[in-house]
Amino acid sequence: MGFRTGGWSPPENKKQIFSISPLLSVFFGVLSALIFSFTPIAVQMTPKSIGIGELLFYRGLTAVLCISPFVWREIPKLFDKKAALIWIRSIAGALGLYCYFVNTGTGGAAAAKAMVNLSPSFVAIFSFLFFKETITKRQLIGVCISILGVMALVQQNLTGPESLQWYAIGLAGAAFTGVAFMSLRQATQLFSPALIVWTLSILTMSVSAHSLKNNPLQFDKTSWFWLLAVTISSLLGQITLTLSYIALNATVATMLSLITLVMLVIYDFAVSRQIPNSNHLIPYALILSGILVLIRIKRKSPSKT
Repeated sequence: MGFRTGGWSPPENKKQIFSISPLLSVFFGVLSALIFSFTPIAVQMTPKSIGIGELLFYRGLTAVLCISPFVWREIPKLFDKKAALIWIRSIAGALGLYCYFVNTGTGGAAAAKAMVNLSPSFVAIFSFLFFKETITKRQLIGVCISILGVMALVQQNLTGPESLQWYAIGLAGAAFTGVAFMSLRQATQLFSPALIVWTLSILTMSVSAHSLKNNPLQFDKTSWFWLLAVTISSLLGQITLTLSYIALNATVATMLSLITLVMLVIYDFAVSRQIPNSNHLIPYALILSGILVLIRIKRKSPSKT
């Protein structure tokens, strides 16, 4: 008796470096979504004197400083020929994060998250094409329902000529995030979660270093508070997200992140103190329906002998 996690598995002569139960992976997936719900709110609360690129850089720097004592012995593994997956995950993840943070600062947290959540379509396609992961009819239905909801939500929240660039950045971020999540499922079979997050953090610093313009020693207490809120919540969210991919199908694990979108929508309504009408509720109902379809993980029936 066990759980179906897809068609890919580590080579038979390679021992999986870190393993947890599928149920615990679901727990970490939900926990990461709840933690990541706070991060974009903290981004918007951070004083505008700290740029988006700077937030990303310090996010990466905090993770590197916190994790390095635990992974320095593993760093040589990054130069092994088997390390391609972890580099693909880190490069794509860093670029996806950059696009997401930029859109969060210009188009709102919920709308930016909605665009990122188009990534499951890329996850499903790439996982099937490159890693032969099984896409069940139930997963396909869940993905389609959720994507319809995301598209409807974005349509409601963003209009005007300036939206073209925002859409382009959002789609690029969704594509990069899809590639990152696709390779994350496989990387967790061969590398420790700490090393995976450490590598992503190094690449995040690399893509955002050009944005540094302020001396952090001159930040006031408010700036420091929200800067730390962004970096710490991002680090904890990234670690729990990585843990969720250890035992789950990539499509299912990725779709759990839609919980973040639901939480941000609730936050937006709470801040605006407006009661949503039926037109606003339809996209959220579609997104939630897609999540519920996807997270129903069924056990295999015992084989008859």
